[in-house]
Amino acid sequence: MFVVQKNRLLYPEFKSLLNTYDIVCFTETKLDDCDVINCDEFIFSFKNRHKITSHRSGGIALGYRSAWINVLKLLIPNANLCIGFLLTKKVFDLDENIVFGIVYIPPVNTNYTSEEAFNEIDVEFQRFSQNSKYIVLLGDFNSRTANLSDFYDENSDDEFIVQHFTDQFDYTDVHILDNLKIPRERNSPDNVVNGFGRKLLDFCKSNKVFILNGRVGQDVNAKPTSRNNSVIDYIVCTSHFLQFVSNFEIGEFSKLFSDVHSPLSLHIDCQSLIKNNEIENHSVQQNMIGKWKMEKINEYRKNIDTDKVDCVISKLNTYNDKENISKNDMNNLVHEVSDILIDSAKLTFGTNVYAKTMLSNSKKQNNKQWYDKDCNKAKKELRKSQRLYKSMGQIFLKKDYDRVRYIIRK
Repeated sequence: MFVVQKNRLLYPEFKSLLNTYDIVCFTETKLDDCDVINCDEFIFSFKNRHKITSHRSGGIALGYRSAWINVLKLLIPNANLCIGFLLTKKVFDLDENIVFGIVYIPPVNTNYTSEEAFNEIDVEFQRFSQNSKYIVLLGDFNSRTANLSDFYDENSDDEFIVQHFTDQFDYTDVHILDNLKIPRERNSPDNVVNGFGRKLLDFCKSNKVFILNGRVGQDVNAKPTSRNNSVIDYIVCTSHFLQFVSNFEIGEFSKLFSDVHSPLSLHIDCQSLIKNNEIENHSVQQNMIGKWKMEKINEYRKNIDTDKVDCVISKLNTYNDKENISKNDMNNLVHEVSDILIDSAKLTFGTNVYAKTMLSNSKKQNNKQWYDKDCNKAKKELRKSQRLYKSMGQIFLKKDYDRVRYIIRK
């Protein structure tokens, strides 16, 4: 929360904050349109809950160094709960702009609570993604997610995913975490999950974005962002942006800046941005085994190479006791058993070949000749309708989903 009262702009702590960062974002500000923020070397822009009011609350503010005026552009807001801005692609020599959204979702059981909050943020995200794959959302989501997963894994058994997606890369980018050696599981000091938390997790899964809290930088050990050991403030980003995060941390709480929130700090590796843009895009071929089918269990057993099994058993018999076997020997035996089972699975369920992009700076291209811009647009509309239908399930949304799905099939 940011309060422009009692000449806080003159406080040395606030000046130190501005000297440390190039861009600062605030949520739950207590400003209205009559307020003016004058600060040396910094330009401030804000979105207020009310134009003029005696009770200021719930606003969003952005501050950035005046030297950035030609490369930082404010986006025309379409949502009440988000301010968007971009850093032009020439700053980091990228192929697309980097888009940021500062988010404030009011907590439950207040006069400003909105059940449509995440739908509003989702629509804004779709608007951002039309022009960029480098997207970052940050702020106060009032969402408690504990350490629940924020992505669909490759072998997801989610009924919606199974019915509507055949290519795993259409619904998950989790392999990017593996490539960057970022842990799939998040640490969190908060064990509570609330309704907004589940909506945030669904939002992340549907849009293939990842939570940085408890996973990246100095926050791998996870710190709370608010009172009662809770985590309600987040930075989430697309998989393409992850490679440029050099550090993320939760700062120390200060009553000067907030009533209950701790600040979040994000550092972007500019040199990495430039360097990675010069790296030629490349991909590797990866064989993915088909899904397990219970009706083929007997065939799977028959395809197990019994000669290799006998060989493993023979090796095991040579090790009489623990002292007779090394850790390396045991690892080799485990790999042999694993290979036997995998080979049988490949013969039984078949394999599919995927081109797995390694830290690519370009958008995924569909190599089918008939796949044009209209197809891409229709696909985005389908995914949007799928998300709304899955989360709300109303009749009119199902009709819209069926209509778009018919267009895709056509």
